[in-house]
Amino acid sequence: MDIVKQIWEKFQRVTELTLEMLESGVDFMSFQEGLRRELDGLERERQG
Repeated sequence: MDIVKQIWEKFQRVTELTLEMLESGVDFMSFQEGLRRELDGLERERQG
């Protein structure tokens, strides 16, 4: 069950970031870049 908890927490992080960016009114390119950075960070965590 620990893996489910980890996946859920990462999903929540991405969701919160997405909502924050959309609420702040960023343009699509900034949104895309911010989301990419977050997902890249999750990948580094997984590998590390």
